[in-house]
Amino acid sequence: MAVLNAVMDAYDRRARLYPMVLVLLPAFLGIACWAPAGIEIPGLIGGTVVTMAVSAFLTQLARDQGKAREKELFRLWGGRPSDRALCYGGRVFADGTLARCHQKIMVLDPALRLPSSRESEKEDTKESRAAYGAASELLVARTRDKERFPLLFKENVSYGFRRNLWGMKRAGIVTSSLGACSCVGKMIALAMAGQPIGTTPMIGGGVGVLLLLIWCVRVTPSWVRIPAEGYAKQLVEACESL
Repeated sequence: MAVLNAVMDAYDRRARLYPMVLVLLPAFLGIACWAPAGIEIPGLIGGTVVTMAVSAFLTQLARDQGKAREKELFRLWGGRPSDRALCYGGRVFADGTLARCHQKIMVLDPALRLPSSRESEKEDTKESRAAYGAASELLVARTRDKERFPLLFKENVSYGFRRNLWGMKRAGIVTSSLGACSCVGKMIALAMAGQPIGTTPMIGGGVGVLLLLIWCVRVTPSWVRIPAEGYAKQLVEACESL
């Protein structure tokens, strides 16, 4: 873990590497239970995890899968959460609070023209959406300092982790199913041969089944939406500190 901390930043490690590890873990355990005796599995796991090249590849793969399906999430939610948080119709903030935030954002970028009220927002919905999108990008660019905005960074990491897990949901279901089946098959083979089953197949099978349940039941758009909306709310509130 110390090596990982040295070669990867907190966001890459938590939001990108960890989801990929959860995808690969049951498959790895399914293979490990069939490995010949004498192979040191813990050492093999450690060697794989701390390899910089492998870690970098896994984080990029997780990021690409999450990003590729992000637009699908926004479509299901009715728009990007940060844009909706800036919108009077989004009902995230009171109208007075939003008007004050809009004024603050326009001070940060005088070229931006944000609606001054719910009525003006409705007059030109398309233009309002474009303005909110530009304002969101401005706030994201101005709040990248995780030391200055720790709560915002925390929500961003949580959203990235859940988004990337959801982006790899299909792969996770496949690897968990195959890993669990492999471990169960090994337990059956050992039982039929009259040999002790051992801990690796049992642990691998349990992990595979548990992760399969999590992928199917828990990893959903509504689960991803919770930190997404938390991040959006924190992002808009951060304009008060800029």
